[in-house]
Amino acid sequence: GGGDQDVDNLSQFNNSLMCCELLDVRTRTVVEENPAIMALSDFILSSVLVSRVLAMVAERREVERVLAELLGPYGQEVMVLPAASLVRDGECLSFWDVQLRAQTVQQILLGYRPQGCPHIITNPRDKAAPRVWSTDDKVIVIGLPSTSPAPSE
Repeated sequence: GGGDQDVDNLSQFNNSLMCCELLDVRTRTVVEENPAIMALSDFILSSVLVSRVLAMVAERREVERVLAELLGPYGQEVMVLPAASLVRDGECLSFWDVQLRAQTVQQILLGYRPQGCPHIITNPRDKAAPRVWSTDDKVIVIGLPSTSPAPSE
């Protein structure tokens, strides 16, 4: 019917990234049974997320301050930034080296996504291994939202 045609037309958005919040557990089943929709989006089941956050706080009270900082309306944010905020094009640096630069701008380096790679690398195993960085790479950091200065020459 018309619904199938609408889903088929969604393929025109294959370069778009979408994350949807599901408020009802029953909706999850409907989404999971539709491969076209599953391929287009990531989904967050907010009731499950809230339950997990509450469970973490119940188990360890000190976690509440960390979660308030990360999930609250103010404070630190997890950000995906152009690597140019921390490296120069073609520079050969280890994860540790880039982390030291992130520290100078009050950020913590969590990971990176190399140019052209669909996957994010978080907490790499060999943090001391040098790699050639591109300014087209992305870095994932925790920090206050602000514009980071480009690395000095």
